[in-house]
Amino acid sequence: TYGFDHVHLIGSDLDASERFYAEMFGAETLGRREANGSTNLTMRLDGVNLFIRSPRPTEDVEGDGQPLRHTYDHFGVVVQDLLAAIEELRSKGVTVLQEPATIRPGTHIAFIEGPDHTRIEVLQRDVPA
Repeated sequence: TYGFDHVHLIGSDLDASERFYAEMFGAETLGRREANGSTNLTMRLDGVNLFIRSPRPTEDVEGDGQPLRHTYDHFGVVVQDLLAAIEELRSKGVTVLQEPATIRPGTHIAFIEGPDHTRIEVLQRDVPA
């Protein structure tokens, strides 16, 4: 059997990423460590590990901000009240990329922008998936 363990991102400013995920979603910082020439930040959001690392010296990382990529597209966080959550995030200065919409009966989504153009889906499920 398989279980979901983590999301791993590369960030240009680990301090800014740490503040964003803690302030916007209540993620808990577990620590930092050095490995392979980069700093690795470990956080936990609702039981899921969120790893964010700085680029390694041999990597050429571009922050293109394009909405479509051949690898990562977005990750999602779930809330009980999407409209209230989006208004709260907006009041904290978060950029809303896609306003709330119902994509099928019982599933409502919006997209926001996190650090380094990370696309984050905020969703409300009236019935669990």
